[in-house]
Amino acid sequence: MISYKKHWKKQSKGESTIDKEMFMEGVSGVWKVGTTRGKTLAQFPEKLPMMCIQLFTYLDDIVYDPFMGGGTTAAVCKKTGRRYIGSEISAKYCKIAKERLMMIQKGIDWDG
Repeated sequence: MISYKKHWKKQSKGESTIDKEMFMEGVSGVWKVGTTRGKTLAQFPEKLPMMCIQLFTYLDDIVYDPFMGGGTTAAVCKKTGRRYIGSEISAKYCKIAKERLMMIQKGIDWDG
């Protein structure tokens, strides 16, 4: 559930990248996001951060992920032209995220 207090409006202006179909899906009720199997225990499909990032940020905005895990949110940021900062205490997950982001940088999509 996404809710707001007082204003349903972004504070700053920028270039949006969300298409009409994803916008309507994002603001029209329950999201249908499947599951995924990946290289970490708590991996989720890219559709989840994709929807949030495109609904609530503009190109070149910074997204902070305090539990970075395998880097799904950072990967979506790279794919949608956002910057990211992530924190993760697991050295193993940091390595996975770094590998994933390097592959995306090279134009290779990481399949999880």
